[in-house]
Amino acid sequence: PTEHEASRLASPSTADTSPPSSCSRPLNPRVGCKGIGIYVYQLSKQGSLSPGKLKPKHDRNFRFEVALKKLLQSHPCRVDSPENANFFFVPATPVRYYFGHRTRNKVCEACKEADAKLDSELQGLGRYWTKCRAQHIIPMLWCPQKDPWENETLSYLFPNMWASGSMQFCLQAIRNNIDERRSIHTTYYLDPKEFPTAVGQQEKRDLLAVYAGASITPERAALAEGMRSCRDCVVEILGEKGRHVSDNFLRDWRKVLKRAIFQIVPPGDTLEREARDQTLAAGAIPVWFDMMVTKENVTVRPHLPWAASLDWKQFSVNFTPPSVLTQLWPQLEAHLRDLKQSGEALSMGRRVAAFRHRLNWTNDGVGVLMLEELAKRLD
Repeated sequence: PTEHEASRLASPSTADTSPPSSCSRPLNPRVGCKGIGIYVYQLSKQGSLSPGKLKPKHDRNFRFEVALKKLLQSHPCRVDSPENANFFFVPATPVRYYFGHRTRNKVCEACKEADAKLDSELQGLGRYWTKCRAQHIIPMLWCPQKDPWENETLSYLFPNMWASGSMQFCLQAIRNNIDERRSIHTTYYLDPKEFPTAVGQQEKRDLLAVYAGASITPERAALAEGMRSCRDCVVEILGEKGRHVSDNFLRDWRKVLKRAIFQIVPPGDTLEREARDQTLAAGAIPVWFDMMVTKENVTVRPHLPWAASLDWKQFSVNFTPPSVLTQLWPQLEAHLRDLKQSGEALSMGRRVAAFRHRLNWTNDGVGVLMLEELAKRLD
């Protein structure tokens, strides 16, 4: 997203604070399903929340909704009858609908009406939407937060879908006060071409670190300036209007990533960066910053996706920027060179190479991560 969607709002939260409805459901006996049976609703075109024509940047950023629908429709643990399900997926695209219909930032008059119509359609498809609300899965932009953060998730735009107790398959998150029960925090959707068949030998990567981005924060500007003096680094500075880069740039940058040990992924207008996931897909090690100060001078910290299933310290580097930004790159460079010299970077790179397929949007990748997340909710 290009706007800082997490800014504080003055209006009170519309989230329903009453306990969500839940129900005991049968376990799926299929081998490999971990007891999970997912029912996918069949919605009308109106109920699917078709966004109309999206700007290219929004189409790219929010393909996760479309990808999830495709994934679960072909998932081996999908069940044909709601009677046999313990989880229910609503295959709508509310995030894309918001970006297709908003009149200005955080304002979408059409969203609440569309939300009400979808709520009515789900009620007409059986008792499960009402009786088993807590077992329903719906895509969302920001992961649900516990009060007083809930208002920052834009849940008021779709009060029935995003603020009535269902689980949210969500893209953006902060860990300050995340609602762990309701949040299924996902990585970005990556096209299969982001996953090269082979990533080469880690020992042959000749670039210590690379970075590409617009200098839209003080940390990014300090990082770019410092990395200019690095003899085995590559820095690509993008103009602010060029943050939404072309397919040609991404194709060329993938060639750079094949040579890199680390890619630096500082926050921009939000904590989440697609580059973090692209780094892993290319076999490199992402370096993420463990804090960001918002425009409201609130310090927020990242909640990494699939955190219940993935041990991120095994294949990524967590770095907290110093308060004196002129020391940002010297401190980070020293840390990365220590990791390389000690052999830990090589070990980490090998773990990345063995792990990266799990972020591919296939039944063996994200499909398994989804099962692992849902299985924890059966415990």
